[in-house]
Amino acid sequence: MMFIENISLSWKVLNTLVDAVGWFIVAVVIITAITTFIAWIKGILKPLWRLGLGLSRKKITVIASQKDSESLVNLIKDSHIFTTKNIFRIISEEDSEDIKKANVILFKYSGAPFTLKEVLEKKHDDSAIVIYAKQGEIQDSEDWKLMHKCRNISVCNLKGRLLNDLLTLMITTKL
Repeated sequence: MMFIENISLSWKVLNTLVDAVGWFIVAVVIITAITTFIAWIKGILKPLWRLGLGLSRKKITVIASQKDSESLVNLIKDSHIFTTKNIFRIISEEDSEDIKKANVILFKYSGAPFTLKEVLEKKHDDSAIVIYAKQGEIQDSEDWKLMHKCRNISVCNLKGRLLNDLLTLMITTKL
């Protein structure tokens, strides 16, 4: 009889110990899930929110010659990523004041109605700029020095990279 009571007492102690370990593991899992959810909201949701707002509200202004601007605007529209109503073109010097209205500027280095210096001077400080130039096309060291002074600027020479740079700059700029 004493042996059965010892087994019964041992079983109760073991059961209590296993029960306590189980609740501890449940608490760790719940705390981990809550921490992961908070980290996701802080780390992922904010950039996704900014991207969504950027795609729906930010204005992309293409500064290039008539022919180049048509090609670049069609490239942007054909991607079906950006809102068509927010894509604008500047093809002449008369539209220079529209540079200030742009959130993201796509500047075709050769053939544009403005120099890079003029665009950088006229754009709003919070605006981002993507400079589309063929490899080796930007030879002027003064232009490179100007670009180094600006924030939110990207130079690309591939059309696929161009769309990626536009998306990235939409996330990194304010509304």
